[in-house]
Amino acid sequence: MKTLNTDEQSVHVGGLRYFLSEGELDKAIQIYKKHFAVELEQAMQTADMAVTGCYKVPFSMAAREFVPIGVPPSWSVNPTEDLEFEWILNRHLHVMSLGIAYLLTGEESYAEVFQRDVITWIEQNPMPEGEAYEAAAYFQKRGPWRLLEVSMRAHSWLWGATLLQRSRVLQEGSFQGKLEASLRQHARYLTAYFGTPDMNHASIHMQGLFFLGICLPAAPEAPMWRQLAAERLELCLLRQVLPDGVHNEMATSYHISSMNLFLLPALMGARLGYALPSLFGDRLERMARYVAAITRPDGTCTPWSDSDWSKSGRYMIGLAGALLEDSSLLALGELSADALWQLGPEAYEAAFNAIQESRHTPSNGVSTVFPDAGYYIMRSSRHYLAFDAGPLGDAHGHADCLSFEWALDGQLVFVDPGRYTYQEGEWRRYFKSTYAHNTVTIDGLDQTPYASTQQWAEPEAVPTVYRHLSTEQYELVDAAHNGYERLASPVRHRRWLYVDRQLPLIILADWLQGTGTHEAEQRFQLQEGWLAVPAAEPDEGVQPLHLAGGGRQLTMRWYTDGTFSQARSRVGEAFIAQQYGTKAPTLAISVKGVIQDNACLLSIIYDEKEVSITNGLIEESGKRLQITIRSADGASSTLNLDEHSVARNDH
Repeated sequence: MKTLNTDEQSVHVGGLRYFLSEGELDKAIQIYKKHFAVELEQAMQTADMAVTGCYKVPFSMAAREFVPIGVPPSWSVNPTEDLEFEWILNRHLHVMSLGIAYLLTGEESYAEVFQRDVITWIEQNPMPEGEAYEAAAYFQKRGPWRLLEVSMRAHSWLWGATLLQRSRVLQEGSFQGKLEASLRQHARYLTAYFGTPDMNHASIHMQGLFFLGICLPAAPEAPMWRQLAAERLELCLLRQVLPDGVHNEMATSYHISSMNLFLLPALMGARLGYALPSLFGDRLERMARYVAAITRPDGTCTPWSDSDWSKSGRYMIGLAGALLEDSSLLALGELSADALWQLGPEAYEAAFNAIQESRHTPSNGVSTVFPDAGYYIMRSSRHYLAFDAGPLGDAHGHADCLSFEWALDGQLVFVDPGRYTYQEGEWRRYFKSTYAHNTVTIDGLDQTPYASTQQWAEPEAVPTVYRHLSTEQYELVDAAHNGYERLASPVRHRRWLYVDRQLPLIILADWLQGTGTHEAEQRFQLQEGWLAVPAAEPDEGVQPLHLAGGGRQLTMRWYTDGTFSQARSRVGEAFIAQQYGTKAPTLAISVKGVIQDNACLLSIIYDEKEVSITNGLIEESGKRLQITIRSADGASSTLNLDEHSVARNDH
């Protein structure tokens, strides 16, 4: 990993070491004004609102508004029923904006607000004694001393002190001593509790401790804090990140945030003389490659499980590229406003220039398999398709095995819903449900039984991948899960998904293998703005549909065998959540019918301007499909699929 230079003047003021020197701050704020006009405006608004005692609390149900909590602030205020509000409020995420506003204006009022907020927080929140680990780590009724908040607040305060280091207000009186004493208390609290390294909470705890060990070098325990945090972060990296580079919680937002948890200690350690082992560089590169693979054509990432539709993944790729001096990653990434402060102005400008020189999008023709996670990302010049054949992913997982997202010619068509909320209730259950994803439900049940907002019941659906084939002409993935084998009359869902690499054509075969009579429903959630209307009435079978969006039209056609009866297509309402706390209506296409023992539903989606389908046959006994395809140039072929082979025979 790269060893980044830093100005030696950043070392000590009192007992505190800053992340950046005064000279680096002067250079950084000029770059900030040049490159980040929107973020500058947002930072000024956040800082000015904090002066009045109003704060925005992201990732809570009040995330879109500034909430008044008083002057002086009351850090236990929670006007919502969402525990996330109080926890996130007590991370003091607004402090960075106060520092930026000070650097932009030189106004001491912003430093006074930082001082006010730190002192009032200390006075209102004495450190609890004798907390059980479960209370300190997870579900305290009040949030200030939950371990996540301890770590994140310490990080915020260290950045506040760095950006405001010139402030006359902060240099006078007893504030500096009180700040350092509280930061030492934060570090000692973090060392009092060790949880399992299998989840990202432990990484968050140790990230904060590592920064405290770097920035409080005069503290007698500082070497122990650094060593302990480095060793535990390495253990977390080994336990949480699968060999293929995917985070074990199987949720995109948590993968990206976990990249941050490992990347920033590696970056700041390199900058300030405490380099972490080379293992960090290797795993961070793999994590970045995964994010690049699941980046949709619009720059957001497929939001598996508890995730938002965010472009922050590109920022993590860029930051990883800068740390690792990897031009291929830099070419796939971007640099955020935060990266300017994290890298320092010199390294930021070098990485920025490298990105401008080598800018390109993820390779259109490269598909990627992540076998440990069970993710299959199929790309061509026309398609982006992300298929989930992986495990549930614990508390943040959704019951979405065999679901997929699809974009054609850069336009999203079928999408994952996102997460919307962690607050227990109907909406939490909906967004985690099988019903809200592009897969099949049996008897209206989830693949894995729902227990509560952060808990699944047993048994957990277990996937099996039978084959993945990739050629110049097509890609095929064949997988199943056993989630419905728990039923008194068990059913196994097996899905074949075929993508034509050149034509606007995808084919799904949903094989439902079991006993007894069940209601089966296949669903597809459309991206906002797409419409679906019935096509001409068929002589028999399921009503085909026309999809319209983004200036184009697609056709969906279904074929069934004799044991999938009463099958009807319909268009209904669904919801997606691009950001936490915000949901929007969209349309969902479904086919519902009754199955008796074994059944198959064949679905074909294509653009009639380029492709026509003249026949679709299902042979259940041998699991065989035969589909006749004609392209716009008049070429005709028959696609034969079975459990063992794929054959495309031209006529």
